[in-house]
Amino acid sequence: MVLATAAVLGASAAMAQGIVVPAGDTAAWAIDVDLSCEDVLVQGTLQLQGAHLSRVRTLTIEAGGHLAVSGGAQLDVSLGWHNAGAFTAGDGTVDVDGACSDTTTFTGNNRFQTLQATAAGQTLLWAAGSEQQVAGLLTLQGQTLRGQGGTARLSLLPEGTQAIEAVGVDNVDARGGQHLAPTQHNLIAGGVAPNWFQPAAPGAGVVAPVPLGGPWSLGVLIAGVLATAGRWRQRSRSGAGAPLGR
Repeated sequence: MVLATAAVLGASAAMAQGIVVPAGDTAAWAIDVDLSCEDVLVQGTLQLQGAHLSRVRTLTIEAGGHLAVSGGAQLDVSLGWHNAGAFTAGDGTVDVDGACSDTTTFTGNNRFQTLQATAAGQTLLWAAGSEQQVAGLLTLQGQTLRGQGGTARLSLLPEGTQAIEAVGVDNVDARGGQHLAPTQHNLIAGGVAPNWFQPAAPGAGVVAPVPLGGPWSLGVLIAGVLATAGRWRQRSRSGAGAPLGR
């Protein structure tokens, strides 16, 4: 990995080796870089000022580390986003692009300005007990979202907006913010998704079938049908001899 100092680093080196900001150092980054599925490790302070870091495999903010985004900077991550330090989203965008992996894991608590995932078929795993907040635009198009090892929280704050379509959700609780995908249906049958999707129609349910557990149950059913037919024939005969009214 390239060790980032206070100077702006060369893009060619970062492309080949990834980026690490050592503890105690501050790095300011203002250029676009393709990481070619290498990692970004923040142990000190990394300031992204209008930069676009694309094809980041895993971004890790360690305890004591700080990632600060400004100037409309964007990070494209694929395999993981792990935050044990501090993340200042500013006006930036985090894009789960699927370029390096079709499964992305989020750990730690994060507040994003814009969070988007548009690679259909991508799986987003959220650590149990963690909360991801989105203050701006939340875009999900064709992904599967699951709480990993328990329930995770995804909250769209009151000032935020959403563009969500064709997603499956299980063990991801949205009750900390806006109702998500209110006109959509969960693509995971039986998925646990509080404050997601269109509510079920009142009274909707499954009609229980008549149990036919064996010959005895079938015999009871046939006897009931024959008894009903017999009563109907008896009423028909008694009515046949009655005089017609004038």
